[in-house]
Amino acid sequence: MAIRDNIGLTQDLTKRLTSYYGLALRSTTDIKDMKKAVMATFHNVSSTDAEPYHELCPSGARSWCRHRAAEAEGKPQPPHTYNLPNKVVEALRPVYQRLSDPQLQARCSGNKTQNAAESLHSVIWSLISKQQHASHFTVEVAVHEAVARYNAGNFQAYTKICAAMGFIDTGMTRAEHLQAVVGRIPMQRPGRAEEVARAVHFLASSSYVTGQVLPVDGGLRLAM
Repeated sequence: MAIRDNIGLTQDLTKRLTSYYGLALRSTTDIKDMKKAVMATFHNVSSTDAEPYHELCPSGARSWCRHRAAEAEGKPQPPHTYNLPNKVVEALRPVYQRLSDPQLQARCSGNKTQNAAESLHSVIWSLISKQQHASHFTVEVAVHEAVARYNAGNFQAYTKICAAMGFIDTGMTRAEHLQAVVGRIPMQRPGRAEEVARAVHFLASSSYVTGQVLPVDGGLRLAM
């Protein structure tokens, strides 16, 4: 979402929204209350003096919402700080609706948010080295594979969708083995590592494919 600083969504506000979202998730373990807390942060920053909306914010003098705190203390309402344009508010709304999805928040209940990014990163870097250069495609495959493992676990990632590899030529392939096998492959050649990677990339990026085995064998299975 490309929204420039000069129309309201500054880097400072973006950091605040990120912090508010984390606080909202950690403030409760109840999914309904969590959704309310997340949407409260959205309405808090999108409210204006002309159209305030703080009903979802926690009440009381100790509320993080300045307007609810002022209300509890009987003080005048403070001016709204951000005054985001409507087009920015409407661009943010579907983002917050997705962030407050009950299925997503169920996985965050019980304060299960700490170091989540680092946890995912550790899975990615277990598949590809941070110290060595890799192509964009290789990194993309590693990320898709890591997300599959991170979300479903190794067992489900490999049993619900998997690639059945045939004879793949690698740096360890012996010439005598290659000659013995190639004649049985309809395509008359062994597979290449990047061809397997593309098949795995397809499976990992296909959100509506499950319970399938994709042969990557040059037609060997059909010839048997």
